[in-house]
Amino acid sequence: MLTPNFSVQPFKLNDYNSLPVSISYNFKDANQDKQYPGFFKVGQKFPMSQELTWDGKEGDMTLAINYAADSNTGVSPLLPGLPDTVAQYTVGKAKKTKADVDGGSKSKLTVRVRNNIHQIPELESVVMTESWSEIEKIPIKVAKPAAPAKKPEKKEEKKEEAKAEEAKDGEAPAADGAEAKPDAGEAKAAEPAPEEPKAPEPVAEQQYEEKVRQRSREYGVSFSTVSHAIPPDQRKQYAKQEAELYAADRAILDVKEAKNDLEAYAYDMKGNLEPYGNYEHYIDPTLKESYVQNLQATVDWIYGEGESAVLKEYQERYSALKAVGDPVKNRWRFRS
Repeated sequence: MLTPNFSVQPFKLNDYNSLPVSISYNFKDANQDKQYPGFFKVGQKFPMSQELTWDGKEGDMTLAINYAADSNTGVSPLLPGLPDTVAQYTVGKAKKTKADVDGGSKSKLTVRVRNNIHQIPELESVVMTESWSEIEKIPIKVAKPAAPAKKPEKKEEKKEEAKAEEAKDGEAPAADGAEAKPDAGEAKAAEPAPEEPKAPEPVAEQQYEEKVRQRSREYGVSFSTVSHAIPPDQRKQYAKQEAELYAADRAILDVKEAKNDLEAYAYDMKGNLEPYGNYEHYIDPTLKESYVQNLQATVDWIYGEGESAVLKEYQERYSALKAVGDPVKNRWRFRS
């Protein structure tokens, strides 16, 4: 049980990368192997990811992840005999879609490698970024023309209108039931003058402002792992050959086991059937002499002709001895 006086200060654990990692690559158009040492250095934390970038590349390359030699000693940190290559990849080629624009487009290839939680570096992703310049036309708003100002009326026209109104006020009203007929001159004056047709307003041409925009788009590039394993057909061939070798070894071991079993059984029965032996009084006296002679002949055969005998012959001799010897052993166990 922890006491109240016991306390642990806050701490944080960072995994320590103990194996330096390098990257080697070869673009098919350049056909030249290059290496980037110290991609993951000793002492860096993991898991973590880092990137390599090449300008003007679209892919079509091979990439290998290797364990590098120690920068101080120049010796590989791996055990002698272990391969330095962790994995090898074949990267495909992306296709640019904006290569036909004015000024063309530029490409950039980015490879992302991750040192995973198990401290095993692996290729995580390959991305090709295409960038290009694009002219964008922005319409400029045109101000509408101002409406024409109204002409001021002349003083004489205003005076004439006032006199006409006074004359109308001074006229006597028409008798009941009679309609007032307007004078022909007044009717003509009351009619509005026809308006003159307006001239069409000129349409201003739309103006545009041009701005250069930088565009970019990313494309995922496919890649595959180059396996260093044995091909399936060859693996089947090796498995078959291994099974044949195992069967041959098993046949030799089976002969040795049968020989040892036969030899041990013959010596055991021979020794216990002698005077003062355990089985002396538990065997049929009529069978004892011939059986003891058979035991001795079996021992002599083992060290003579039996050296080149096959498994079946050992098994037959062993079964013949057990047919007489096992009942003797059982009687001894039951009565002793």
